[in-house]
Amino acid sequence: LARLPDTNKGNTLRPRAIAADEVGRVYVGGVAACCIADRQGGGLQLNGQPLPDYAGEDAWVLVTSPDFQQDLLWMVWNRGGKGEVRGLAAASGTAALAGRAKGPFHTHQALQEVGHSGANADNSNGYASVWPGWRPAP
Repeated sequence: LARLPDTNKGNTLRPRAIAADEVGRVYVGGVAACCIADRQGGGLQLNGQPLPDYAGEDAWVLVTSPDFQQDLLWMVWNRGGKGEVRGLAAASGTAALAGRAKGPFHTHQALQEVGHSGANADNSNGYASVWPGWRPAP
């Protein structure tokens, strides 16, 4: 669960996507209320950049081992504002997500660094992200 910083009580996680790779690692993503582990205070980093403190709904991804005993990844993709992960896929050592955010999304070597500010009613930008996952054992 996400945890409230003052009380360490569980907070809201809304899963929106689930996938598994060929060896059974489970990928879950969605939107979270404050705060996933190490989110506050810059302890969590993406592409070498510390994430800013929670500023709205977080677009998150959790990857677990096939037996659910180990968290392999627990990450936020947006840099403030509201976001959510809406789709996931994983195979052959590569993982991908589709998401949306009203604020900035983390980009690294992006084809398009800045989202389009079109006439969407909610001013959300759509994003796709691909990252190296875990290769299946030979």
